[in-house]
Order: sequence, then C-alpha cells, then structure tokens
Amino acid sequence: EDARAKGYRKLMLWTNDILVSARKIYIAADFRLIKQERHTSFGKKLVGQFWVRDL
Repeated sequence: EDARAKGYRKLMLWTNDILVSARKIYIAADFRLIKQERHTSFGKKLVGQFWVRDL
C-alpha cells in the first residue's frame, strides 16, 4: 500500500533458490520469477532469483 501511494508501479526482490519457504510466500503474494543467476556466496554455489510484482 505504501509503495503504491508513493507512485511505485512494481516491487522487486532478490533471494536464493534454496529458500523454498520464502519462495512459497512470494508466489502467494503474486510475485513472479523473472530471472535467475548462478553465483557463489560464502563458498557455496547458489542460484539467485529476481522476483517482481505489479502494484
């Protein structure tokens, strides 16, 4: 609500694919996956995900 009131048209977030519980929350909140990128963090190979939701 606050973002919409300030004129934003979209919300974007970034997470890692191993966070399954978080992904379920994003899907339930109408976010959609738009991009994935492999990266290394703390010595682990991960897949970063970009999620977006229209307001």
